[in-house]
Amino acid sequence: MKLISNYKDHDRLRCSFNNLAQKTFGISFEQWYQAGYWTDKYIIYLLTVKSPKQSKSALS
Repeated sequence: MKLISNYKDHDRLRCSFNNLAQKTFGISFEQWYQAGYWTDKYIIYLLTVKSPKQSKSALS
């Protein structure tokens, strides 16, 4: 597992966050970000978990 924080300036991760917010709550932070309102006071966190395809098999 890996913890990633403050990734608002990482396009791919921010887009993924916005997609989740859109699907879950029907909102998007992209216009807010583009307008410069997303400051360092709002920090988002992402916990990544390797999928079975990304990790080595215990049987090999």
